Amino acid sequence: MSILGPVVQIPDWMDSASRYYSLIEGDFRSVRVMKPPADVDASDQHPGTLCLQLVATFRQVRILDATGHEEGVIRSRGPGLGYAMHRRGVRVWTVATRSLVLRRHTLRFAAGETWDIRTPFFWWMNILGTQDGTTRVLGEIGPTKRFWFLWVEPGKDHHDLLAAVGFMHLRWLRR
Repeated sequence: MSILGPVVQIPDWMDSASRYYSLIEGDFRSVRVMKPPADVDASDQHPGTLCLQLVATFRQVRILDATGHEEGVIRSRGPGLGYAMHRRGVRVWTVATRSLVLRRHTLRFAAGETWDIRTPFFWWMNILGTQDGTTRVLGEIGPTKRFWFLWVEPGKDHHDLLAAVGFMHLRWLRR
């Protein structure tokens, strides 16, 4: 452990990782989670494939799939209790902040999985997601704070996890 956070070993799955990026839109109310194109770098001309879009309103964040259908809603669980994602009235996950500077988070899925997510304090720090002490997500901030680039262990990259990370990006930038 250093002042910059934990020292992270590059996991064996990194070469076969599923790649994503999240992009905060200009009004700070919308996040797109994208899968970059396989053959070229993502750009305005080649942005890749939309996976999810998170749209913030006054009291909730709607999660939409690539076709615009609602996959869930994120709402506050109450002051200091964190947030929860619900799908058709059923809780999918909860996230609670474990540090005053919004760096450490506990993500609990309804199925029982618990993740520790570390978001950057400074723009040059990395994003780290672990499950049972094993690294499952790595990330870094892109050319601006509006971009987070993510590498996810194959098989762990479901929409519910991507929605949670996109939500944390939105909260991190709006802090």
